[in-house]
Amino acid sequence: MPTFAAFTLSGSSNFPFIGQVSPDRTTIQPITLPGQSSVLNDLTVLILLWDTVKDELELGEALSLQDVELNAPLPYRDVLCVGKNYREHAAIAMPSHPVIFTKRYTSIIGPYDDIYAHPQATHTLDYEGELGVIFGKAGLGIKKDEVDLNGKGGWIWGYTVVNDVTARELQRDHKQFFIGKSLDTFFPQGPFVITADMLPPPHLVEIFTRVNGGFRQRATLDQLIFDIPTLVETISKGITIQPGDLLATGTPAGVGFGLNPPTFLRPGDEVDVAITGIGVLRNKVMTIDKRPAKPHPSILAASVLRGNSNCGLTRMRSGKDLYVEKMGTGPPILFIHGLGGTVNFYSPIANELAKTNTLIRYDAEEDASDVLESQSIKGPVPVVSHSMGTLVAAHLAARHPSLISSLIMLGPVKAIPEPARTATFGRAKTVRAKGMGAVADTIVANATAPYSSPLVTSFAREMLTAQNAEGYARHCEALATGENPDWVMLRGKPILCIAGVADKVSPVAMSDGYAELVGHAANVKVVQIEDCGHWHCLEKPEAVVKAIKQFI
Repeated sequence: MPTFAAFTLSGSSNFPFIGQVSPDRTTIQPITLPGQSSVLNDLTVLILLWDTVKDELELGEALSLQDVELNAPLPYRDVLCVGKNYREHAAIAMPSHPVIFTKRYTSIIGPYDDIYAHPQATHTLDYEGELGVIFGKAGLGIKKDEVDLNGKGGWIWGYTVVNDVTARELQRDHKQFFIGKSLDTFFPQGPFVITADMLPPPHLVEIFTRVNGGFRQRATLDQLIFDIPTLVETISKGITIQPGDLLATGTPAGVGFGLNPPTFLRPGDEVDVAITGIGVLRNKVMTIDKRPAKPHPSILAASVLRGNSNCGLTRMRSGKDLYVEKMGTGPPILFIHGLGGTVNFYSPIANELAKTNTLIRYDAEEDASDVLESQSIKGPVPVVSHSMGTLVAAHLAARHPSLISSLIMLGPVKAIPEPARTATFGRAKTVRAKGMGAVADTIVANATAPYSSPLVTSFAREMLTAQNAEGYARHCEALATGENPDWVMLRGKPILCIAGVADKVSPVAMSDGYAELVGHAANVKVVQIEDCGHWHCLEKPEAVVKAIKQFI
């Protein structure tokens, strides 16, 4: 079964993606869930849907691990911990019950992030290398004989490496563990997550901790005083465990506090925690004059990531949830936007057309036939499309001629040749690394007429920067690999090409050439709009409305 990790492209400030790591641990491939267009950015979602999606994960381009930054795999989940749970570590006073405590989630950092020394709060900074258990489903009152280390029954989904960093005098002075265990950066985790079925037998699972290359801790999982099933039973007697929550199972003997003399971590020290079959967690202690380099995401940001993402969406026959907007009365018209656009691209022409027609706009370039079915429309209907959307519309008409009555193409395009393909792949890479802001100004400048109003250029830029960067990148890749439709299948289909005279993306010659592509000039009409670039509905909405009304 696969190994997973959370990552961002080097230098990117985006939230992490979830990827599948190659068996040799050299590359990682972004994961897209079946029926979704955006790369997965929350491991908890994968855990929740695991039984449904595990055999249908869509994997993106393999990226070298040297070109990405690995992040904490579960940055927002509850952390449950166990104290004194290895026989040698607890030899002096064997506990009668597991010592359970929690760490605040704001203590979580990634596998190579720095641990802040907190000189104002502690001078007894210590390490605790541990195995992290990841829960697979919610449960209360779980019996230990129901818990299988290799995932049968679903209570345990996977494992990772963790370091339960501790301020010993805070742990002592406050007579409980929470503060001494929960300072910022006190819970490194990762870099890799394995599914439960990959865990070797406990006597073969070794846990090592090294400080500056010297061994400090070494034990095997079978040396636990309270085994993992017992811990799950103990915790779940009155507390509901949740999928994605993490249980740190306790640390072996060899912590700095237990050495003679006690030896605590200092700025500049490097701590490695390694576990058989999972990986190596490596963190440096930050110099005392530094603060954590990466501020923790706000609660608001976390809430946005975990919000009800399908609110207001329409479920398609395929199982996808798409945003579909319907307005007006009369015969229906389907609208397909282009690369970088949204349903709002058509807003300047919508009110006028809605006086005589029902407008159906949706925010995706696939499943047009499903969209019509979801609105109980059997066709045939005219399709208004823009830019990359015209290629989608042409394919739709070629595949489903009875569904489409006519094509209205604003700035029509066809499959792009080299070197434009290479440039489009490059744009996808840029937005993944730097976000939409890195390309928005260039796109707006190239796609609008030189004399377009500031309102037009601002609206276009707003549409672009509001895009999901990964969704835009995937559409770039779709455009770069897209093929032309069977043009012959469009013969006899009325086609209106609307061309901006100042359009550099789809020049007038492109529209004029459609008659030749289709091979039947009589059914292709071209309307040229003066002083108009590639964003026709924003730049010259009245002219676009007039052309469409005269055509249909």
